[in-house]
Amino acid sequence: MERQHVEKLRSLKVDGLLIVQRETNPRPTLGHDWGVPLVYVYGPSTDTEDCSVTCDNVDAGCMAINHLISCGRRHIAIIGGGETYTAATDRTKGALEALAELGIEPAGPIRYGKWDESWGRAATRLLLDQGVTFDAVVCQNDQLPEAALTCSSSRIYAFRMTSPLSADDNWSVLTSNSGPALTSIDNETETIGRRAA
Repeated sequence: MERQHVEKLRSLKVDGLLIVQRETNPRPTLGHDWGVPLVYVYGPSTDTEDCSVTCDNVDAGCMAINHLISCGRRHIAIIGGGETYTAATDRTKGALEALAELGIEPAGPIRYGKWDESWGRAATRLLLDQGVTFDAVVCQNDQLPEAALTCSSSRIYAFRMTSPLSADDNWSVLTSNSGPALTSIDNETETIGRRAA
């Protein structure tokens, strides 16, 4: 089906095509026989010969840890999204690399789940119920910490007052209205689009 769409667009004499993905997982190439450039956007092609423009999720994980370290935090928990997503594993990789450089282990096991508020709430409760000592949390998107902050347990009040959160995606509707403040890393999707074009 996708090849048919590309063929239709080629028949309209386009100068090039942007293949935009909804997620960051690598996708199979469409090949090189189109006669016009194809650029894979947000999610890369599996073929290293193809041009792909994506965000650097490994660096994002590293940036999140370094920010929290600069705030004086040393016991940092990590709440991830779906483990089958490259974004989740890359962000974890970056976070673990940053922690390892400082000789620090993550607080408790890294927990992977869905990219939604219910998982953020459940993962935070797991941290608290299992007695994990943490003074900050890296959440791998902006929905996860928002849920963590709104858990209905009275224990969350102490967590709110002492634990800064760092997330990834920078959805302003979530980050600007959270309390306490939520630091979020911007994936710069507009810049990705411009570079791809």
